[in-house]
Amino acid sequence: MAVVEYEEFGPVRRWRVSRTLLGRPVFWVSFFLVDGLVLDAGPTVAWPVVEAALASHAIRQVVLTHHHEDHSGNAGRLAERFRCPVHAPADALPLLEHGDIPLTWYRRYVWGLPAPVRALPLGSELATERHRFRVLPTPGHSPDHVCLYEPREGWLFTGDVFLHDRIKMMRWDEDLPGEVASLESLLALPRARLFCGHYPRVVEDHREAIAAKLAHLRGLRERARELAGRGEAVGGIRRRLLGREEGVAYLSRGNLSKRNLVEKLLAWQASPEDGTPAARPVADGRAGPVA
Repeated sequence: MAVVEYEEFGPVRRWRVSRTLLGRPVFWVSFFLVDGLVLDAGPTVAWPVVEAALASHAIRQVVLTHHHEDHSGNAGRLAERFRCPVHAPADALPLLEHGDIPLTWYRRYVWGLPAPVRALPLGSELATERHRFRVLPTPGHSPDHVCLYEPREGWLFTGDVFLHDRIKMMRWDEDLPGEVASLESLLALPRARLFCGHYPRVVEDHREAIAAKLAHLRGLRERARELAGRGEAVGGIRRRLLGREEGVAYLSRGNLSKRNLVEKLLAWQASPEDGTPAARPVADGRAGPVA
């Protein structure tokens, strides 16, 4: 069963959907509608509520920020239901067309298998009747990730590159330095309203929120390396900085965990402007992905 929440921000409409587990929502994800353009498509487990939410609207096109199943799952169904094109980053097209997205069991359960879709490759811009969005490559969370920026309105749709200003865990396949570089590139934009794929609030100043996230990550890195320099093992660093692992770490067999974040912080090479010395990762020799 899926649940839905709805909000309006001027001409931008947002729906947040989630599967329920024991009657409680897990892993909310958002999709948006503006001027006939659906931004991200939601997961397949939420298709009935996605279809119902959009049924009364004139849907002219769909755009995906990246190929992950919680954002792309219903793209094929939307294309068929509304007879509209789907646009996606070029690197995502083979994955989307063949449904060849490698999924762990927990991702299959929480979000479902995406419906295959033949999408059109995104260029540098995407236009609607009233708006023109710049397509900004922002790899890190996934190699094909992009953001959509409407400069005249000051809208920034960030998919999964932002998520939260104080993250506590990461997926094993995320590229932390790449994500940091992408966030830094967004700081060069004029002040914009940030629409995130998962963060519950719409952020009025994207630069303030992104700067806070970068400062948080750099602070965690400095503390993690200080502890590693004292001989602390990865598990100990995780406990000191982030606390105990949450249930999702065990359900995902370590695919999404606090330990992943610590290991990526330790492996993250400092840039010259950071002034932070490099430190090599510390293994603690424990068995299991979330020790």
